[in-house]
Amino acid sequence: DEEVIDVPPGVILDKLGELLQGGRVLLRYSAAEGRWGVNGKVSGQWCSFTYEAGVTCHFVDEHGSWSAEASDDWADSEQAKLEELRDGAMRLPTSSADQPRATRPRACRRAVFEYHRVRHSALRKAKPPAAPKKQQARPKAPPALAAKPEVAATDVAEPMAEAVAPSTGADGPTADATA
Repeated sequence: DEEVIDVPPGVILDKLGELLQGGRVLLRYSAAEGRWGVNGKVSGQWCSFTYEAGVTCHFVDEHGSWSAEASDDWADSEQAKLEELRDGAMRLPTSSADQPRATRPRACRRAVFEYHRVRHSALRKAKPPAAPKKQQARPKAPPALAAKPEVAATDVAEPMAEAVAPSTGADGPTADATA
């Protein structure tokens, strides 16, 4: 289908580094022993990287399909860089499903969605059900208000009687005392 361009390993490693550093919606794929890959979006375009030990290293982006031969022939610095990038990829969410290629963006989106749907479902099942909320009782009155000292009726009546009683002067009751 697509033309694969053979490039030096450094080109693919740079593209993988860009994907891991600036990519979004990253998902690592782990198939058989020695085979792994990463899919994600860079600048709004899907990219995919696939590594198969002893066989090939492949990167697909909007510009084409890039390939480098087996890492056995790579320089030590290139092999070290691949290991460093692989360690970075190990921190990504991982799927054991078949890795879709970036040339099929709908399959890439579906794979990421399916991974997160399954993961969310598993987390919900593992989470214990929430306990029902208890109705809060009305707060009781503070102790200072609850224990009011009892007041005798005479304590209140005596000052009232003095206020209402007509004042008597030398001339007898005054008119303002009836107020």
